[in-house]
Amino acid sequence: MEYLLRTERLSKVYPNGTLANRQVDFSVAQGEILGLVGENGAGKSTLMKLLYGEEAPSSGAIYLNGKAVTFSSSQDAIAAGIGMVHQHFMLVPSLSLAKTWYWDRSHARAEAGSSTWKTRWP
Repeated sequence: MEYLLRTERLSKVYPNGTLANRQVDFSVAQGEILGLVGENGAGKSTLMKLLYGEEAPSSGAIYLNGKAVTFSSSQDAIAAGIGMVHQHFMLVPSLSLAKTWYWDRSHARAEAGSSTWKTRWP
């Protein structure tokens, strides 16, 4: 099966020795919707930061459309078509899922230097 996004043995160890992710194999096929669940401290947010270019993996590989990729920043991930809705409970007032997604996509385009930033909801 061809995966849209896949990790192979992806690990993250912080300079203080904290192991956040150990050899994570993760894959998402085109059109597939997945939930990532786990206890606090399990490494879910760290994995997402690795996929979004906010942090660099210590080892392992990330594949997008079958090709190995390296993201130096979230702008690199955005340019490759990867977006992320951050887990900040007080970032904006309570919004519906659709409005949260729209806000995040608009915010990501603005961060990437696009002039398509929108100030109101559609």
